[in-house]
Amino acid sequence: MKEYLDSLQPRERNLVLGLAGIVLVALVYFVLYQPLQTRLERAQTSLNREVKLSQWVETNATKVAILRTNQGVTSSGGSLDQLVNRSAREFGLVINRLQPQNNKLNVTLDKVKFSSVLQWLEKLQHQNGINIDSVDFRAESTPGLVRVRVLLAK
Repeated sequence: MKEYLDSLQPRERNLVLGLAGIVLVALVYFVLYQPLQTRLERAQTSLNREVKLSQWVETNATKVAILRTNQGVTSSGGSLDQLVNRSAREFGLVINRLQPQNNKLNVTLDKVKFSSVLQWLEKLQHQNGINIDSVDFRAESTPGLVRVRVLLAK
């Protein structure tokens, strides 16, 4: 390489060395800097999305606490599982599992909207007189969707 550079005219040598410098700078930019910058932007976007989801869950957790503490006002006819199934259909919720436990009902729902579940639980409690003994929410991979296990009693 040195022999090649020595064989060139001084002007040509300067042009080749300048071009080599430009290529080196371009390589550093496209191989190192730009991919790192892209990953940083993706990580920031992901972090922002997770922070918003966390804030949303914290805001709506108070609604769940209110549902737990309030007692139902009226009671509709029908067995507990009939009331639960009928009201779930009204909110477009698909129940994955119903498991009776004495006079209680353990209900499991997967990949459902958190807001729909809250509205459903509120209706069960306030309009149907169903007590919510326990609720367990687990976030799904899709933002806004949760897995719910709830223990209901009439």
